[in-house]
Amino acid sequence: MASAHEHLETECLRLRRFVESDWDPLHALFGDAESVRYTLGQPFQCWQTWRMIATYMGHWQMRGKGQ
Repeated sequence: MASAHEHLETECLRLRRFVESDWDPLHALFGDAESVRYTLGQPFQCWQTWRMIATYMGHWQMRGKGQ
């Protein structure tokens, strides 16, 4: 099921679905202890970032909406 809106854009922000190529920059962020100190608590291991992005991508594919 495809969403009618592929992205949402304002002057300052562009929101879009996750894509597989987002994994490297996302893991650089989530794998860094200082970056996640107040959010995740502990840095993600590679498999945790992969599971998260795969889950989000699958949710969009199945439901047409998601994070």
